Amino acid sequence: MDVNLRKLYELSGLDSESFSVDIEETVSKLPYVKSVVVNHITSRAIVELISETPKEKVFRDISTIISNINKDILLKEIERNEPVEDLLQNNNSVEKEEFELNTTERDYNTVHQEQYLNKRRVIQLLLGVALGICGIFVEGNLNIIIYIFSFLLIGEVLLINTFKSFIKLKFLSQDFLICLIAITTFVLGKYMDAILVLSIYQLLTHIKNYNYNKCKNWIMDIENNQCDTVNIRDNNGGILKTHWSNIRVNDVIIIKPGEKIPTDGIVIRGTSQIDTSYITGEAILIRVKERDEVSSGTINKTGILEIKSTRLPEHSTASKVIETLKKSSNEKSSTEQFVARFSRIFAIGIMFIALILITLFPSIAGGTYSQWLYRGLTFLVLCNPWSLIISIPLVSLKGIEECFNNGILIKSKNILEILNKTEVVVFDKAGTLTEGSYHVRKIVSKGFITEDMLLEYAAYAEFYSNHAIAKSIITSFKEISSTKVIDKSRIKSFEEIPGKGVKIYFGDRYIYAGNHKLMDQYEINYECPNEVGTIIYLAINQNFVGYIIISDKVKETSPKAISDLKNVGVKTVIMVTGDNKKTSDYVGIVLNIDEVYSELSIEEKASLIESLQSRSKNNSEIIFVNDGLLNDFILDKHYISTELNGVKSDLATNTSDILVMSDDPSKIAIAIKISKWIQGNIAKTIILSIGIKILLLALAGLGLASMWLTLSIETLLTFIFVFSNTKTKNFNQL
Repeated sequence: MDVNLRKLYELSGLDSESFSVDIEETVSKLPYVKSVVVNHITSRAIVELISETPKEKVFRDISTIISNINKDILLKEIERNEPVEDLLQNNNSVEKEEFELNTTERDYNTVHQEQYLNKRRVIQLLLGVALGICGIFVEGNLNIIIYIFSFLLIGEVLLINTFKSFIKLKFLSQDFLICLIAITTFVLGKYMDAILVLSIYQLLTHIKNYNYNKCKNWIMDIENNQCDTVNIRDNNGGILKTHWSNIRVNDVIIIKPGEKIPTDGIVIRGTSQIDTSYITGEAILIRVKERDEVSSGTINKTGILEIKSTRLPEHSTASKVIETLKKSSNEKSSTEQFVARFSRIFAIGIMFIALILITLFPSIAGGTYSQWLYRGLTFLVLCNPWSLIISIPLVSLKGIEECFNNGILIKSKNILEILNKTEVVVFDKAGTLTEGSYHVRKIVSKGFITEDMLLEYAAYAEFYSNHAIAKSIITSFKEISSTKVIDKSRIKSFEEIPGKGVKIYFGDRYIYAGNHKLMDQYEINYECPNEVGTIIYLAINQNFVGYIIISDKVKETSPKAISDLKNVGVKTVIMVTGDNKKTSDYVGIVLNIDEVYSELSIEEKASLIESLQSRSKNNSEIIFVNDGLLNDFILDKHYISTELNGVKSDLATNTSDILVMSDDPSKIAIAIKISKWIQGNIAKTIILSIGIKILLLALAGLGLASMWLTLSIETLLTFIFVFSNTKTKNFNQL
């Protein structure tokens, strides 16, 4: 979608889902709006437009709508469709600086006003409760006056919002229902119960807002943890100090020890150790030297580095990570949507039962009308499943945060929720279970060809190939050869045979380099060595002249990765590879892999994954760990695609569902464990919340539970679930 048709806003002071629904419904009626999604947890709104509309008009119209719904909600656009330079037609640096200062001032005022409103509401709540308690010890008419002041002080904002809902004929909003209960209870003479209803509602609202802000602030903390100024070498060799956002591609940036690397780049001078924990989730130091790539967000620890930037800061790894986190946090998972729908149905059902209690039961079961009215009001108090509404979204956000803290980037809450159903994990061997850094281990020549000549022919044959094995052969040739140069003009033609090898016309002869399938295709007789490793056979004019054995080392973390997967409930681990059967079977035995499929082309791997999807059981999931390229070959994709070493991936175009930022395959088991923890907490919350609420409803209907008792239990239950669902755990202990 065109970025000009997508607007992202922050809604400061949005503390009620009912307001979110009102904003969605009203803004969606604007003639130029296609869709609106408002997430009251992250206080973000995504507005998609049908056609390009002046952003000033869009902002003004939405601000007016929000002000009519609740004047305390403040709107701020947090995503610009054009860079600042494009907004300022004359590109004047003074105007740009003034623009940035004004933006900062508006941000400060917004935050300051929101903090002020929150403090004011807390003070009003405390004073109102204290005043209500004082009323208990006062007798006569003064007692009622004190209760009235307490009631109005606690419920000021609530009563105003209810009045607005009443005018708009919105009688099923949370605020309207709570105020109706409180006012009716107050009229019945249950003054402290009425005050308690308002107090508990306000308290639960503050609990919700506090925890929602806490969960979303960790993303803001990451975003705000960028370096403010950087040192850039100018054209004259001097050093210019400037804001990090002014970095351009090919700028030379000087990074001192303790400074954060502001954008992706390549080291052109210096050696140092960098801390990659921000990106990979692992608190380890990595040594970097000239020509090594470094990612934004990592911290230089020891020496001074000069890096040449390869990306703009807004397109760097750190920026894309933050963007992905925001996107996954803003969306609503299927469980959250279910809870929202269930809560509405549950509330309507309880309200219907409460209406029956109030209207029919006084004549059926006896007792006074005021007694049954009080019981009906107690039912209405319980119609809103607070513990579900507050804690379920929190546990999803916590799961995203825990994954990030472990170096795992989840692109969707729904992916995180279904990970716990994983029964099959498929690894594409190279680069996932093995290092993927091939090296020539042995050269065996036959006939008149020497080992050096064989390696040279192989290097020329593989020169135009992008495969990692080809690159290892060329690297080995350059290390051994005296010339260290490949003369491309000697290669007259090049043909790559997928899944088999290459064929070139070199000088006055054809050279064939590849696996045994290539030899079989051209009916070349060859010698098959009884050794473990990737075998590259070579032939000249269909005469076999030798082979090269390429080795790839199994990662140190791979055995633990397979073991951990079995421990978290994965039933089958499969490895697919284009390598020969002997080598593949050896790796499979070493790692205790259940099924090994070898000598597969990319198309054959894609076909195998599709067949695994078709034979998987209902409600079970498949994780496919690969380099991301195979995703384009599988049209009917029903697996969870996972990529290792995501720190080197282009996050803007990456299609994988999960990115493990390091190259450690054991992180996949951690992601599954976090998913199981989330689903366990969700199930526990739903079962206990509904079970206890049904019990309270039964007791309230029998007159055995008063309003203050049900409210106290509901509040305690919410506290317990919020604490349980947001506490930090160590998921490395599998």
